[in-house]
Amino acid sequence: MVYLIILLALLIIVFVSLLVLYCYHMMESFQPECVEQSLCTCDTSSLRHTVLYVYWLYKTEPPLAQFDAEDITQRFKDVIDSGYQILNLAFYQYGDPDYVGSFGKFLWLPDDNKRIIVDYAHGRNVKILISIGGAAGTASFSGVDYRDIADDLETYINTYNLDGIDVDIEAPQLFPMITQLTNYLGQKWNGTHMITHAPQSANFSDNKGASTDYFTVYKGCGQYIDLLNVQFYNQGCKHETYEDIFVPFTVQCWNIAWISTGYDSQAPLGSVIPLDKIIVGKPICLPPCPYGGGNGFVDPNTLGQWFKRANDEIGWSTGLMIWAHVPDEDTAKNYLVSVHQGFTG
Repeated sequence: MVYLIILLALLIIVFVSLLVLYCYHMMESFQPECVEQSLCTCDTSSLRHTVLYVYWLYKTEPPLAQFDAEDITQRFKDVIDSGYQILNLAFYQYGDPDYVGSFGKFLWLPDDNKRIIVDYAHGRNVKILISIGGAAGTASFSGVDYRDIADDLETYINTYNLDGIDVDIEAPQLFPMITQLTNYLGQKWNGTHMITHAPQSANFSDNKGASTDYFTVYKGCGQYIDLLNVQFYNQGCKHETYEDIFVPFTVQCWNIAWISTGYDSQAPLGSVIPLDKIIVGKPICLPPCPYGGGNGFVDPNTLGQWFKRANDEIGWSTGLMIWAHVPDEDTAKNYLVSVHQGFTG
């Protein structure tokens, strides 16, 4: 009888030990994957999406013959660690790569290095998109069939396990082409890859059906656009006040109220373009800093406070897009931290 009691006690001890180990393992598994990062990309306490454009990797651009694969790879890792959920590698051009831009450097790398970068990003829940066009690269698409562009992009995406495309083609005469391109890839991918667009705020002109109006683009392919990284900078309206960006119908400033309603002051917000698709794009700095924009800069803590106000007043908390990564500095990371601090108070 004594032996049975001892055996039962041992079994209870073993069972309790295993239960404790199991509970500890489950608690560990529920920790965010990015728990050790200074700013988790999985933090959804304020903004649902954070987007960083990556064009420059060097302040002093090395000649192509002096590119160093390991150094470039590490620079990509540093950008990935800056805390943004989506990185747009700028810019894809049809034809010859732009080796000054980050996407050109990515293509230049050996395939093993490309895989290291993509795996490093995906391991931190960061998506990598190919950003196509840009102010300088848009001309490379003139006269090119959208299917040829799509096939080229798909080759890169499938070969290197990238997460989709960002359309930053700013020439209005090419808006019909990007509508076709978006529909073509959207129907083909059926949600397996992201498609974002980066229109200038002023391109949402009057919603009267012109082919050069971004409302026409959205009506033609909006069902396949996941996010609109709207450029609230470098426009005639500087978008440097809360009202310029958010307040319904108080200013003629191509703001979120006008864009989301198609310029109909009687329509509810989000009736034409959903609020949860419209991201606020801002420059990281102003001249003489060469990595931002000509106007539209807002102190990041102040911007975070505006985002919190917009969340409370109109239910907007979609996200932030920043142009652009500053090489060799934590500027983009610090900007994002400050925005979050402004939002959360």
